[in-house]
Amino acid sequence: GEWLALAVDTDGEFDIAVVRPDGSGFRRLTSDAAVDVQPAWTSDGRFIVFASTRGSGFDIMRVEVATGSVETVVGGRGNQFQPAPSPDGSKLAFIAGVTGRLGSGGIWTVPMEGGEPTLVHYEETSYRTAPTWTPDGSALVFASDAAGSYDLATVPSAGGNRVRLTTQPLDEFAPAVSPDGELVAFVGNQDGPTALWVTSRFGGR
Repeated sequence: GEWLALAVDTDGEFDIAVVRPDGSGFRRLTSDAAVDVQPAWTSDGRFIVFASTRGSGFDIMRVEVATGSVETVVGGRGNQFQPAPSPDGSKLAFIAGVTGRLGSGGIWTVPMEGGEPTLVHYEETSYRTAPTWTPDGSALVFASDAAGSYDLATVPSAGGNRVRLTTQPLDEFAPAVSPDGELVAFVGNQDGPTALWVTSRFGGR
């Protein structure tokens, strides 16, 4: 809770940086000519994972906050982006392509320290999917475009049936699960301009 991670545009380069909540201590952690965006903390606060164009497309990297050392977590052909570390730090959820399927990809998980990725859920995703873990690590909440408008949905992190949490005619996206796992805060445009909303993590008004 002592630092915020953010993507900053400095001198025409997108880099990962940290700053204290009162605005002090600003420090850039990356300075590569590539685009570095979508920062997310690991649970121990030691690393920030992020999407970077240092490869042929977007790969997921991590930077050690204390040293600035950068290494690849998930790379290879195609794009890997929207990283989300699990609450216990053991796994990483992300979006990547699915061979023979349309869209920007499916929701995958991979061991944080390396290993084979597992496809958790496929649908014709787009850039607002943004999977986020429930605090107990049992499920992922994400923005689903399967019904023709963005709705919040959830799927077990080990794979299984997708459950739709919202059914509004317009859009719900950018989910954030409360620490007790009971609520999901999100951005919605039901009243015109975007606003912050809350719903049960199990669906409802």
